[in-house]
Amino acid sequence: MLVLRGATLIDGTGGPGRPDTDIAIEGDRIVAIGSALPVPPGTAEVDVRGTWIVPGLIDTHVHLMHVPGQDWLGLGTAELDELGRRQLASYVAAGVTTVLDAGIAPDRLAQLRGYVDAGAVAPRILVLGQILGPSGGYPEVVSSVFRGVDTPDEVRSLLDGNVALGAIGTKVTFERGYAGQDWTLFDPAMRAAIREESAARSLPVFVHAMSPEEFLPALDLAPRAFLHGPEHVDRAMTAALAASGTPVVPTLTLYDAPLLAANRRALDEPWVAAVVPPELLAAGRDRATAVKSRRALAELAVPWAPGWLAGIGFSARMIARGRLHDAV
Repeated sequence: MLVLRGATLIDGTGGPGRPDTDIAIEGDRIVAIGSALPVPPGTAEVDVRGTWIVPGLIDTHVHLMHVPGQDWLGLGTAELDELGRRQLASYVAAGVTTVLDAGIAPDRLAQLRGYVDAGAVAPRILVLGQILGPSGGYPEVVSSVFRGVDTPDEVRSLLDGNVALGAIGTKVTFERGYAGQDWTLFDPAMRAAIREESAARSLPVFVHAMSPEEFLPALDLAPRAFLHGPEHVDRAMTAALAASGTPVVPTLTLYDAPLLAANRRALDEPWVAAVVPPELLAAGRDRATAVKSRRALAELAVPWAPGWLAGIGFSARMIARGRLHDAV
C-alpha cells in the first residue's frame, strides 16, 4: 500500500478543493480518501503537502502518427519507433491519462497498441481512425497517408474501416487552405451522406475547420465538436456556435508553440526535462531546427512567399501572437 499525505484534492465532482487530504492506493486502485488515514505497519508514505492532486487530464486533440520534428532529428526508423514509444510515457508524466487521436493510419495504431500490450507506460488512447476528407482537399493535399473520398460508397467503406479500428467518432475535414489556396470542400450532398452514414454507425462527427467561413457551413454536419478554434474572430460565427451548443477544442498550443523560439528558457524548467525526451528537448533548443520547421510550415501555408521570410523568427512570432490572441 502507498499513502500520499496532505495534498489538496480536486475530486472532479465540481466541489472546492479538499486540503490536507490523504489518499491510500493499493495496486492500481484508490482504496481510501480522508484525513489522517490509519494504515498498516510498513506502509509506504509520501508527504505531498503543498501539492494538488487532480483527476487525470484528457488531451482532446493529439496525433500519434509521428514523433514531433522527426524530419529534422536525424534518427533511423528503429530509433524513431523507440522515441515514439517513450513519448507515450511523457503524456502520463504530465498528468494526461487519456488522449483522443484525431487521425491515424491503421498500421501506426497497431504499432501503438503493441507497445501498450507489451507493458509500455501510456495514456488510454481513443481514436477517430482515418480522416474523412475530400479528394483535392485537406488532408490529402499535405499527406500521402490519407486519401480523399468522393462518393457515398467511399464514405461507407472508410467508416466501416474505422469501426473495425475501434474508432469512437468520425473526423471530417472542412478547410479551404491558407493565403488564397483553394482546397476542395465537401458539398452539401456529401455532408448529408457523411452525417447519415456516421449516425448509422453511432459515430459522432468531429469537424476539422479553421476559419469562420468554414465553421458555419460545417454546422450542418451536426458535429459533436470542432477540433480547432477559429483562427480569427467573427461575431456571426460565434453566435451560431453558441446557439448550436457545439463544443470547440481550442488547440491553443498550435499558436503558442512557435513562441518557444522567443523563450527558450522555458525548455530549461526542471519539470520539462522530467517529462520530455532529451532528443526532443535538444531539437527544441536548436535554432537551425526551428528555422527548418518554420520553412516547412511556410511552404505548406504560403507556398508563394519567399523562403527567406520564413527564416525570420520575428515574423513567425508576430503571426503566432496575433493568432493566439484571436483564438483566446
